[in-house]
Amino acid sequence: MASGPPAPSAKRFVASVTISVPRERVFAYLENPALMRQWIAGLEEVTFDQPGIPRGVGTRFRQRMRTGGRSREYAGEVAAYRPPQEVAMRLARPRFSVAVEYRLAAADGGTRVEQVVALTIPGWLGRLLGGGAAWLLRRRQAEGLARLKAVAEAGGDSAPAV
Repeated sequence: MASGPPAPSAKRFVASVTISVPRERVFAYLENPALMRQWIAGLEEVTFDQPGIPRGVGTRFRQRMRTGGRSREYAGEVAAYRPPQEVAMRLARPRFSVAVEYRLAAADGGTRVEQVVALTIPGWLGRLLGGGAAWLLRRRQAEGLARLKAVAEAGGDSAPAV
């Protein structure tokens, strides 16, 4: 990850997809909360600790997600920000943390998006959930990238630049 390697106990998951839309437009779907809600399952709200401040490395935010029928809030921080080629963030809850990085590259008239997820569940809970959490995360990662592709390609060049 751009902010350094994941913690030794982190489980890493890497997946990619090619989207028939220019990088600048795909990047908007990775950083604009209104566009993110179109493809990130369960995303209810993203609020920035200092609204109106330009985003960049160190920007803090809160992200509310609905999972398992419950709404949960995550504290987040931007770890890398290089439009339109990379954005990364760290999200934390009391019992686990996750780092997510998106790398964008021009490919075949569109954009290749690589997503790297590093999940850290410390202690006995991490050992207990290891395999099951890995299977679920891989599945959700593939579903999320498929939704990103579908939404970005359907929106095409109509997605607002941020």
